Amino acid sequence: RSSFLAKEDLSESESKNLTKTIVVEALKSSGNRKNATITCKQLHLARRGLKEINTLKEFVALEALYLDHNKIANIEPLNSCIGLKHLSVSHNRIKSLKGCLRRAKFLGFLSLAHNSIRDLDATISNLSHLTHLRTLNLYGNPLCEEMNYRKRIIKGLPFLEVLDLHKITDQARRSAKAMKTSSKTSRKKGKFPTKHSFGRKPESVLEVERLYKTIQKRDARLKAAAALRERMDEEKV
Repeated sequence: RSSFLAKEDLSESESKNLTKTIVVEALKSSGNRKNATITCKQLHLARRGLKEINTLKEFVALEALYLDHNKIANIEPLNSCIGLKHLSVSHNRIKSLKGCLRRAKFLGFLSLAHNSIRDLDATISNLSHLTHLRTLNLYGNPLCEEMNYRKRIIKGLPFLEVLDLHKITDQARRSAKAMKTSSKTSRKKGKFPTKHSFGRKPESVLEVERLYKTIQKRDARLKAAAALRERMDEEKV
């Protein structure tokens, strides 16, 4: 296995060749060689230094795929894997799910923990068609820091049963359902403090930066408190 670990920086062609080599070796080790791309149902390709997975477009019969601890930024090639039921791509470099998993209608387990996914509303929208999805793990992504993260996921994806390794309770569902539709803060990302925000106009760029950092720290404390309150509400049931 160690002979197929990638070096730190690979060119695009080297990365593609590495992907093909690893897939071939994985198939050999499983004894599934004949018509592999249309018969292989499971692949374990964790910790292989993979940057792209275009080769996996050919594996249309895949049902379980493990790609954890790689360097993958795009999982759109998996759109051809229409029978996928279990997908684990934690600890990679994924930033968005736009255009991904569009045909994986049977997907029941999805782990995207410890990536770089932002924009909670967009992510919920991108997963809303996966009505067979029961287990979702987004822990360790920047979107987890958004206000009412857990409630918004539960409300937006009501078919889920487990979120971030914690079972979704009836109390959590009621709490999410009762949440107001608009959960976004009025302050837009990147907007500088104004007279209306602080009672007076900041006098210098340094003061603006200092006030903005103060807001960020305050928001972080509020989010942490909200997350703790949600967890306590669920544990009461």
